[in-house]
Amino acid sequence: MELMGSVVLDVACGRCHTLAITENKLYAFGLNTSGQLGLPNVKHTTSIPLPIPIEKQPPITVPSFPVKHLSLSFVRHLINEEPEHLYDFVETVMASLCCLNGSFLQSGNDRFGVTERHSCINMDEAMETFLLLSDYCTAHPKVESIMVRSVEVSLIPSLRSSLIDIEFARVYLILPWCHIFSFSKYYRNIVVPFTLCLSDQNSTTWEFLESWWSCLAVRHLNRILKVFKQVACFFIDNLMNEHGWYGQNRNSFPVIAIKSALDVLSHLNKVNVKVRKIPFSSFYIDDLEKKINLRDDFLQTMNEDRQCSNRFLFCRYPFILNAVAKSILFQVNVAVEMVIAQVREYFFISVSRNNIIEDTFKQLIVATSYDLKRPLKVQFVGEDADDLGGLKKEFFMLIFQELFNPKYGMFVEYEESRYTWFAHYNFEEPQTYEYVGILCGMTIYNNVIAALPFPLALYKKLLNEPVTLEDLKELSPTEGRCLEEMLDYDDDDFESVFGVNFQISLPCLDKVETVELKPGGADINVTKANRQEYVDLYVDYKLNQMVLHQFEAFEKGFNRVVAGCLIPMFQPLELMECIIGNQQYDWVAFEKSTQYRGEYWRQDPTIVLFWEVFHEMSLEQKKKFLLFVTGSDRVPFQGMDQIKMIIQPCFGGEEYYPVAHTCFNLIDLPKYKSKEILAKKLLEAIEHNQGFTVV
Repeated sequence: MELMGSVVLDVACGRCHTLAITENKLYAFGLNTSGQLGLPNVKHTTSIPLPIPIEKQPPITVPSFPVKHLSLSFVRHLINEEPEHLYDFVETVMASLCCLNGSFLQSGNDRFGVTERHSCINMDEAMETFLLLSDYCTAHPKVESIMVRSVEVSLIPSLRSSLIDIEFARVYLILPWCHIFSFSKYYRNIVVPFTLCLSDQNSTTWEFLESWWSCLAVRHLNRILKVFKQVACFFIDNLMNEHGWYGQNRNSFPVIAIKSALDVLSHLNKVNVKVRKIPFSSFYIDDLEKKINLRDDFLQTMNEDRQCSNRFLFCRYPFILNAVAKSILFQVNVAVEMVIAQVREYFFISVSRNNIIEDTFKQLIVATSYDLKRPLKVQFVGEDADDLGGLKKEFFMLIFQELFNPKYGMFVEYEESRYTWFAHYNFEEPQTYEYVGILCGMTIYNNVIAALPFPLALYKKLLNEPVTLEDLKELSPTEGRCLEEMLDYDDDDFESVFGVNFQISLPCLDKVETVELKPGGADINVTKANRQEYVDLYVDYKLNQMVLHQFEAFEKGFNRVVAGCLIPMFQPLELMECIIGNQQYDWVAFEKSTQYRGEYWRQDPTIVLFWEVFHEMSLEQKKKFLLFVTGSDRVPFQGMDQIKMIIQPCFGGEEYYPVAHTCFNLIDLPKYKSKEILAKKLLEAIEHNQGFTVV
């Protein structure tokens, strides 16, 4: 029974039972072994309210019941008794919001005083108890039937009314561990109604729930994620198997179920963005782009947002979109902006191979934001070739090679990691870095993989995410490890071992420059007490303050191209892979996506020999082949099956070499009859592709 919200006039406590008087009822609860609950029998347990006349007073109802709640120890005891004992117990507890609210409380004083940071629930005990009940239900299915009926008939209806006290929100922490929430047969009558009740909670309740979630261990967050993600996936798949998504009434039960589940996941994602306990990829619904028309969904989202509509659309939940889905939306958005920008059809750049940087910068100076968002066409001075895609790829490859050349001093390569960072001593105008940022943005718009040797820290900064010691470690491993050792050192001779103060020494051309990390840092020794502050300031200086103006100029140029282009929905690693590709090689997918022209087909003798030779290559040789055919040895963001290499025959005999047309990912392959000759010619071609017959 629930006293929350009632005015209790008086309370009398015995050793094992309690009486409480409200305005018109007497409540008795606790033990009844001696009849102290006022019942005509002395049964140990009962939960049936009985009217008992009291002398000289109007009759009042006496709801008499023992305190029932779930606990691991009591459930372990009951499962060793007759099943009927557990039937009654489960029926009572699973039907009562009050009983569930009092279950799995922590020991001692930790069970009292619910706050935003403290739910008082022992989540591990809840997990183990429901796992135990799940195993028991396998052998005793009647227990599960009772549990289902109690939740459906009694508990869910009580959740639909507003919560009297924030303590009752604890049921939303507890119930997802119940095994019936994992079964799709209970989705319609139990899990979806529960999800709707949760998604409809007011802002105050959500503040508490989000705060409680942020304190949970990863295993419990994963359980919550799994339950609600499975609901969304089930109904998405169910709709696809029936009538298709866009034939659905947006007020139909499946659509409401999907929306409520995604609304709950949106709150969980909000928490995870802060605490970062679950990989962001765990929220992704794989193959969503194959189940719904993401292009139409995105265009509808753009239109609905302009009209301030609250209509349900998947693109309003970007955290469920994987890399492939995001890349589709990104390209759709790019196409839309290109159409808007096309007063002229293309952005033309004419450059000399011997003066590529100066020629490019001169044209970027006068380019508008609309120019930068148009499809790029490149003309090399003195050459007649029309840019069908290959010249554009070559342009980006050549100009980035030049820009990162040490002779310009704009960037510094860290020898140990082979990554590049902004030079802190550079004397170039900040606008030069702005042009580099523009070029990086243009690679995205033109769907070109660029060989940019930046670490993940750059992409975190572009997305306004904080950089950490791990980022410095990636850029400069030895430097990062030294700082880690400082944090991990436990002996008392810390200061004599490390002997540093709040300063940092930096090479600056032919001298060393010393900078204070905080005012008066030269006179402040680093101790065990302040070492974390020192490490934080050190990382901040190396990755932020030291290159502040250079990065700000780079970011300004990058945003001139991609501002408002869905970039914020990417995670740093996804943005990185969107620009430079990745190394997730899938050579089987590469072969399956290959197309053939002319008389070639998959079972042609020359093609059979070709794939035998290819699959016998080392990984490095395969990467060189990819570079030979496509102009890059990295995999597109959307996956390897997006390369779609084309092989066509060329005639002239086995003495000829394969020829690559990088603008079309096309290779001219002579009709070799010998595997040995094919291997020799192909390997020689890919080993010497710089300046080789590449079109």
